[in-house]
Amino acid sequence: MMKRVNLIFLALLLCISVHSQINVKVELNGNFAIGKMADYFVGGPGADINVKYLIENKLGIGITAGFQHFFAKDWEGGYDDIGMDIIPIRGLLSYYFGENSVRPYLGGELGLNLTTIKYTYDYYDNYGGYSSLIYYNYSHTRFGAALVAGLQFDLTSNLALDLNAKLNLISKVSDEAPEQSASYIGFNFGLVYKFVENK
Repeated sequence: MMKRVNLIFLALLLCISVHSQINVKVELNGNFAIGKMADYFVGGPGADINVKYLIENKLGIGITAGFQHFFAKDWEGGYDDIGMDIIPIRGLLSYYFGENSVRPYLGGELGLNLTTIKYTYDYYDNYGGYSSLIYYNYSHTRFGAALVAGLQFDLTSNLALDLNAKLNLISKVSDEAPEQSASYIGFNFGLVYKFVENK
């Protein structure tokens, strides 16, 4: 019985290895804040990299990490040098449609986001006439998810162009924390290298 289980497991591994590949994508991002986040921030640039194990040239499983920076609106009232950084580290799942050189796909991401809000505040004491500049730096690890829709264009057998849009949703830490829930849309441009391809 144990021999049969081992043989079946070995056969599955062989099938996966014959019809699988590893894709590495490096991507540039243009992000736009939406929802509550848009009350305080506009958007900004970013970059990310993901490694994806593609099974049967259709189902992708992997991990993604990146860095996103957001420029703030004018908060007024003594606030200056405002910015927000997000470092997402998420697992990903995607599904590709068709076998042509241009392939649409849908996907999702789930994981953690290290968020940091930085700003300076010019504090003025009306009684003593004292003024000081206070620097704030709030960092929290927050749960987040994303929905992705994209197109992949094969340039060569090992290189592809990837265009996609991503809806990012990041939870609020707590009622006491300065960060609200964050949501933004990213329009992304990337190059995919098919690092391993066995057929």
